[in-house]
Amino acid sequence: MIRRRTRRTSGGVDSKVTSGDIHEWVLSLPWVVEDRPDAASPEVRAFVVDCPPLHRQRFLLATYPAAEKACGEIDGTHLAAIMSVEAGEAAREAGWEVHSAVALAAGHVLLTVEDEGATARNAIETFVLAAYSYAMS
Repeated sequence: MIRRRTRRTSGGVDSKVTSGDIHEWVLSLPWVVEDRPDAASPEVRAFVVDCPPLHRQRFLLATYPAAEKACGEIDGTHLAAIMSVEAGEAAREAGWEVHSAVALAAGHVLLTVEDEGATARNAIETFVLAAYSYAMS
């Protein structure tokens, strides 16, 4: 699971996580379920918050494989979430990509974590928990 910390390597480099770790951890969050897969893009996995007591049913995030290495292995997982414009400002400062040109409901932006952030444990945890917090609010 992502919550379990592993020993850091020298130089403070963050340990890498696999897509399986990410998916397992996201599904362990309260009220999170996986949305049905899209036949056109089976590699994309979508997760939603489905919380009847709070009358919340919102998109949480999507994951999709990062670039493929020469040996055929996938190197990391990209994450995408929809949050408020206000959250987007803080996200930009955190190094997340803010895609404000994407047509969304007023006051929302698409945020992604890619490249090195897609494999860094702390970056993934921070991003997922920010998306979860927004989806539950």
